[in-house]
Amino acid sequence: MEKPDLCSDNFFSMMLDCWRQDQDERPSFQELVERLEQLMLQEVEYFDFDKVDESKDYYHVPETEENDDDENEGLE
Repeated sequence: MEKPDLCSDNFFSMMLDCWRQDQDERPSFQELVERLEQLMLQEVEYFDFDKVDESKDYYHVPETEENDDDENEGLE
């Protein structure tokens, strides 16, 4: 997966660590909690919707019949 434009390097690094093939190299839940706490304490802008480039593939989720059925449920 490519790094989303608005994803911080630290957060993306943590995501990649979680996806390591060798599960022994993945961070523990406690490590993740500590790393997330550190990220939350940083004084940086979390997310700016005005900077979203919706042309990127990772923003496009294909529709499925199941999604269509869920949306129409109760409308009949």
